[in-house]
Amino acid sequence: GSSKVCRGVIKLSSDCLNKMKLSDFVVLIREKYSYPQDISLLDASNQRLLFDYDFEDLNDRTLSEINLGNGSIILFSDEEGDTMIRKAIELFLDVDDELPCNTCSLPDVEVPLIKANNSPSKNEEEE
Repeated sequence: GSSKVCRGVIKLSSDCLNKMKLSDFVVLIREKYSYPQDISLLDASNQRLLFDYDFEDLNDRTLSEINLGNGSIILFSDEEGDTMIRKAIELFLDVDDELPCNTCSLPDVEVPLIKANNSPSKNEEEE
């Protein structure tokens, strides 16, 4: 069976972690994987909400200011679709001081569109 989320590793330089704002980070991920406007971002280690359509308090904070760092896992989810949604992606943060400045390298992962859970069609997952 297919897993519920896609997975990948983001390679970040430590200066990027200390300088990049959450809002810019969200845009990078959204554009890379073709997510819609309406997404949510969780810190998967403690299910802490970092961003969604009516929670933007942390937008101007840097990644390190919101306690993301080496080994953090974030979950990026599509909150928009009625029939089709972009599959969620779980991203592991790999912070490496050897990387060039301003490196924020997102993995080349296919993030497919899937049927939304609230669509009326019958559940076609194999048991």
